[in-house]
Amino acid sequence: MSKRVVHIIPHQHFDLIWRRDFDWYETRRRQLYHQVFKMLRENTEFTFTFCQVWPLRQLLEHEPELKPEFTAWLKNGRIEIAGGTETIPDLNLSSPFAIDRNIAMGRQWLQDEFGYEVIAAAFEDAFGVSAQLPQLLNLNGYRFYKAGRMPRPGQDDLCGDFLWEGLDGSVVKCVSPGPQCCSWGWGYPDNPDEDQNVNMVIKGQRIQEQLKKAVSANQNKNVLFVVMGEEHDIYPELCMLVKKMNHEHPGLDFRFSSYLAYFNTLSADYWDKVPIIRNDIDLSRIFTGCYTSRQDSKTLPRHLEHRILAAEAGGAPIDGTCWESLFLLEFHDAAGGCHIDENADRLKTFYSQSMRLLQNSPSVIPWPRQLPVPYRPALVSNPESGTVKCGNWSFTFSSGLFAGAAYCGLDTGTFCELSLREDNGTMWTEEYSGKSRIFAAGEDEIIAWQCDDCGARLVTGGSCNRFKEMWPGFSILTYRRTVTFTAASPLVQIEYDLDWLGSSTEIAVRWDHCGRPQSSCRAEIPFGSVIRTAYSPVMMQGDVFPALNWVHTENFAIINQGTPAHALRNGQLETLLLRSPVKRWAPWFPVTPSEAAWDNGKRRFKFIYYAFNAPPETADLHRLGMEFNIAAAAIPEYQNLKMFSGLPKNVVISGLRNLGPGKWEILLFEAEGKKVVWRDHDFDINLVFEPWQIRRELLTKL
Repeated sequence: MSKRVVHIIPHQHFDLIWRRDFDWYETRRRQLYHQVFKMLRENTEFTFTFCQVWPLRQLLEHEPELKPEFTAWLKNGRIEIAGGTETIPDLNLSSPFAIDRNIAMGRQWLQDEFGYEVIAAAFEDAFGVSAQLPQLLNLNGYRFYKAGRMPRPGQDDLCGDFLWEGLDGSVVKCVSPGPQCCSWGWGYPDNPDEDQNVNMVIKGQRIQEQLKKAVSANQNKNVLFVVMGEEHDIYPELCMLVKKMNHEHPGLDFRFSSYLAYFNTLSADYWDKVPIIRNDIDLSRIFTGCYTSRQDSKTLPRHLEHRILAAEAGGAPIDGTCWESLFLLEFHDAAGGCHIDENADRLKTFYSQSMRLLQNSPSVIPWPRQLPVPYRPALVSNPESGTVKCGNWSFTFSSGLFAGAAYCGLDTGTFCELSLREDNGTMWTEEYSGKSRIFAAGEDEIIAWQCDDCGARLVTGGSCNRFKEMWPGFSILTYRRTVTFTAASPLVQIEYDLDWLGSSTEIAVRWDHCGRPQSSCRAEIPFGSVIRTAYSPVMMQGDVFPALNWVHTENFAIINQGTPAHALRNGQLETLLLRSPVKRWAPWFPVTPSEAAWDNGKRRFKFIYYAFNAPPETADLHRLGMEFNIAAAAIPEYQNLKMFSGLPKNVVISGLRNLGPGKWEILLFEAEGKKVVWRDHDFDINLVFEPWQIRRELLTKL
């Protein structure tokens, strides 16, 4: 009888940006690479798995003499690369175009440099698990997915192998360590700042006990066991430990392996028996919308990715520096805002350099422009009471205060107000503290009111001062809200300018729609949208959800610029602006609490409020969201692309590359859950889109 095999996969997750400065991580990664290489040289049975391309390319640029040896390890299977993305992106906050290009460019570099094909998909430690990810993985040619961060509401993280169904019904095979089958930190403590010079015997004992528990908890013929870390030193005596385990357990075969080697042991019968996670089960709830105090971390990558998309559509070559900046900005701890001030400044520099390189590139969108140009009307005096008409809009004032608006008779209320909640210094508010105390912001005072036949502009402001009344809690907030109307359009542009000093309070915009209760809404995800339901203050169930560019309820939609988190609380939709400053996120952040650490400074948040009697086409919201996030002064309609005049309304262009005269690469998806055919005899187009289907097409006849 053959032995049960324990596939031990040493796997290092590299952070590019997190709690220490950018250069520290570069130095630390190089140290860890060399720790691995030393073990590979000294132990012929040892194997290792890496993930990202960008840090590897950086290493080989500094030390090109390593390339022949690294190439040999890749070819003989002693080094595996899973994922193969340039960086590990945030899968909630990155556009579908940016995620797809991150995958494609990283894997292509490995193919060009080493002749290496990445088989195993992986987004180790990434925030967000998009419901369209199975389809995207299949589209990019991966054979299976090494799963990570995949919680189901009210349950522990998924343990063990399973099948995962995407929105379109496509399925991807997922391998994942079973119960007790992951040793995090190479035998070190969970806190990476604790003393790592622990006695080697103690480290070995920890890993050995974890291996024993894994074998006991999983009776499969092949057991996947992952030993990995982030910043931790790699346990140098792991090879000796594996030999010891084989000696002490002759009925088992402990061996170094890879995800591909493990996957290849699994038969078709095995996959017939594993659980299947259907497309009606949400896997994106936890770690979504956290660290929202770093607004630039959300807006800058959105601007850059859409600006690159617009430039590519115009046929402009994209400088490699722009791609590098984009992939760093969308790294999950970067886009998630989980990093220190020094890294925030570095990311802004990358962004600014790239935008300067793109400033003279054409910027186009292959669909008719939808957003009205913000209009600045003539100044009129502040009305005390009564109703003011402006095209399809009417505005009501009472005793000098703004009392509400209506579009074509549809009441919209006062649009929004600020909501302030006490927190306890963590990423989440009620989940940990159990508190729901709300501080009252000052009543909005009218600062300016302008109106004429073409549009209107309303500026209001207020403040909340609870300075040092309690800790943790709220300190000082001043805010100004600018609402701009166009007479004939239901699209209202809203800006919040905030200046706050606060240690741990959540600040949210609560969207008012005349008190209409909202029990669910639809929110954009990469390549589609999903239904989100009401919030409950339990960490694994609390539905604080991301919305890539937009979220809509039955009566209105909110289109945002890079704001990551929303919630349905007490029948109202909220957009979260601040959820605990990241400097107080974890006890091992090297920051001494001070008033300076609480000062969030001046921030501007931009939204489009879209009122309607019946929800618009979801695809139109996708297009509006992309247009709103393209950072360009002017975006002309792209009149030359007549081929797109026949594109079905429910099909959205996510990416468009002009590859030369008459040659285009186009990334599209069906956005409404409806089967549709795109036919155009003049351009030899005959494409069938199944519900929610993603397609990548090369169009050559123009």
